[in-house]
Amino acid sequence: MQFVERFQITVTIGINLFQW
Repeated sequence: MQFVERFQITVTIGINLFQW
């Protein structure tokens, strides 16, 4: 399930950018 990992990374980066 590489799609799940990619989605998780995207969400993490999105939260980081939102908090930044």
